[in-house]
Amino acid sequence: MVQFLHRQVAFPHVFVCCLLFILQQTPCQLYAQEPLQLQQVDVRVEKYKISEIGKKLQVLDSGLLQQYRFSALSDLLAGNSQVFIKSYGLGASASSGIRGGSANQSALMWKGINIQNAMLGQADLSLVPAFLFNNIKIEYGGSSALWGSGAVAGSIHLDNELEWNSGAQSNLLLGGGSYGLNQQGFAQTFSGKKIQSVSKLYHINSVNNYLFQNAEGITQKLNHANYNMAGFLQDFKWKINERQMLTFNYWMNNNQRKLPSFKSMPSLAMQYDKANRAALDWSYFKKNYSANVKFAYLQDVLNYNDSIAAVFSKNRVNTFVAEAQNYYHYSIHTFQCGFNYTGYFAQTNNYHNKQSIEKVGLLLGDNIMLFNSRLKLNTALRAETFNTGAKPITGNLSVDYKLFEALRLQMNSAKIYRQPSLNELYWWPGGDVNLKAEEGYTFEGNVKYASQKKAWYFESNLSAFSRLIDNWILWTPGAGGIAHATNVQQVWSRGTETSWKIHYRYKQLKMGMQLNSAYILSTVERTSQSQSDVIGKQLIYSPRYQINGVFFLQFRQLSAYYIHQYVGYRFISSDNAQWLNPYHVANLKLSVAIQKKRNNAQVFLGCNNLFNQNYAVMAMRPMPYRNYEIGMNLILNSNKKHEKNNDDNSPRLDNHQL
Repeated sequence: MVQFLHRQVAFPHVFVCCLLFILQQTPCQLYAQEPLQLQQVDVRVEKYKISEIGKKLQVLDSGLLQQYRFSALSDLLAGNSQVFIKSYGLGASASSGIRGGSANQSALMWKGINIQNAMLGQADLSLVPAFLFNNIKIEYGGSSALWGSGAVAGSIHLDNELEWNSGAQSNLLLGGGSYGLNQQGFAQTFSGKKIQSVSKLYHINSVNNYLFQNAEGITQKLNHANYNMAGFLQDFKWKINERQMLTFNYWMNNNQRKLPSFKSMPSLAMQYDKANRAALDWSYFKKNYSANVKFAYLQDVLNYNDSIAAVFSKNRVNTFVAEAQNYYHYSIHTFQCGFNYTGYFAQTNNYHNKQSIEKVGLLLGDNIMLFNSRLKLNTALRAETFNTGAKPITGNLSVDYKLFEALRLQMNSAKIYRQPSLNELYWWPGGDVNLKAEEGYTFEGNVKYASQKKAWYFESNLSAFSRLIDNWILWTPGAGGIAHATNVQQVWSRGTETSWKIHYRYKQLKMGMQLNSAYILSTVERTSQSQSDVIGKQLIYSPRYQINGVFFLQFRQLSAYYIHQYVGYRFISSDNAQWLNPYHVANLKLSVAIQKKRNNAQVFLGCNNLFNQNYAVMAMRPMPYRNYEIGMNLILNSNKKHEKNNDDNSPRLDNHQL
């Protein structure tokens, strides 16, 4: 494939190119009258549907989402998925590690946009309240061809979905808890025949002065660890006519936190995070053609101040996205043609000059359905060019076969890569503009069985994967103890995952359990470091064993959830000579709903670290002992539809239909 744009990319030129591309692909008979059967879905989700072919997908249950109303996304994923969360403590930063990958290799997708901080190359999941989204999915496995750089180990998708013409609902959430925790949230949703709106406000703050055990075994109280987070989210969807949909999304988040010292020395370090994200999305649907056009602007600010160490770091990165996707339906084929421009523009006192990364990508794909859609085949190719140089073509080949109604076989193979982040290229001192992209191959298979017999529902997933990555980037000590970003090793990640789910429902009684397990080896196969004893050794902070389980019971308006998590040994040195011990953590969440006509209230109580364990996920970052949360959710419905189905506002059993 030829290089389709000049190496040096400028945003205005790409903007014009994108518009020309859209106009060229849109049929001239735009408003021709012809038979049309509309689906009650947003056309833009076609890319999501294609990305799910051949890969394991986990959709978090609506009941669980309600139990984690004010928790961070990191807490939700830690106890209810096979994603390992690298948490630095309560209120501190947390990142994801999917299938033995680094935090830079997991994409966080909001409305189909990767919102990883372009300077860090990763996302802080502690800054995402689970309260904001009612549709959270985890896509396991690499999809660089569909989502671009960074989607190496997996992707986490955030969205809100409403049923059309379901009326209005208001939610007021008030809560508190241990360590001076205060939580407030307000949500207003409306869904009519042509318009949907979701508005959410939130504020969370805590003194965060929990007890912990220091290196000498002495219990002390954490100081200088306050955090304060506030934000606003707005989703607006307008069904212009039978063929067109316009969506606008905005998300603002501010977070201030003091960074404590877990040693005897005091700390005055502060971190300020601010994010503004806006997206405009237009979708068009015709009989055999559909299109989606998207523009987005993201601003991430991260300022760090430490007066004791005389460090005052100010960092800002602006991201511009322009994307067009076209889908042509012909016989058993759906041909995909996509165009994407993304530009990252950084301002910081840690680079010599203002720096940027601009990339243009072209995506081609074909989705084939055979045997009445029982067999789905998908191929995708993506070529991207950066102002730092062209990258190799990536691709996906996926197979999804429904052997019979209850059993599905899935396979996916992909060429994957990750472009170095702005910091890895330009940070001074330590960045290297000559870094190569991480790239490699991934293969995976998944067997899914799901069956429902009367009041019982059973589901199991058995997965195996293998991923080989070259040019793995590490920050390694150099002259004078200064860390440098370097392509130093080849890493082979492989393993198995299992998921078991069983639910039972009889009249007003609902009960069930879900067990997730993962066994992952992520070892260094080759390294350029001299005198290094790392060959065949497990990557640091990549546990081999991870198990979690959810057990729930709902009777009438009462519900109880018990969540148990086990994480195995995590090595903290590259030669595996030092490690952190395994830990068990249990959480208990109780709630009761008080219902009156169309309105109700839910009172909830949570106990975290139920058995008062002393543990740390990361070295020198102990987690709190047993702690509590309590709160209330007041719900007002304005549509009589909710009177007929009270389950709309109470924790539901699952996303499947019973």
